[in-house]
Amino acid sequence: LALTELVTGGHGHGDVFPIHGNMTLNKEILLWGVGYGIVQALFVLFKAKAMNAGSVSVTTLVGNASLLVSIVFSCIVWGEKISIADVFGLFLLFLGIVLSTYSKSYTDASKRWKYYALVFFLLAAAVGIIFKGFGKSAVSDHTGDMLLVSAVVMTFFYFCTICFTKDKTIPFSKKKFLVVA
Repeated sequence: LALTELVTGGHGHGDVFPIHGNMTLNKEILLWGVGYGIVQALFVLFKAKAMNAGSVSVTTLVGNASLLVSIVFSCIVWGEKISIADVFGLFLLFLGIVLSTYSKSYTDASKRWKYYALVFFLLAAAVGIIFKGFGKSAVSDHTGDMLLVSAVVMTFFYFCTICFTKDKTIPFSKKKFLVVA
């Protein structure tokens, strides 16, 4: 039984996944999948680092606020329109982030959190932008194929991170990874 038949349902009685159809992997799907997988993996890594270095609630707010970047990007690149009410809401969101993250004292921990939170913020925006870009591509009807490539890339990234770093703030352990794998 070929891998494609196994993944897509094949023709036998022992189908692993009851999905019928063909799996397509061309250069464009691979490019989108690898790019999306790398950004997703880094997104999770920096989210975990930011949450470990600072407030979980503020870090979550920062990640959710990444839609500011996604919206501005969509308006500029794809010409999407937003209403005055949307602009007002986004302004309030931005003001809330500034007020909740402002601090007069700077410690090494807060500097580290700000770095992790900023990278997390940008990667969270990039995740949405890349997925939207894929949705506008010529291969957008192959979302499942792209996400499969992305999942393989993320799994490989996490495996390498776990095996080759001594960082204890990574949200995975070798034991847990091997059990899941």
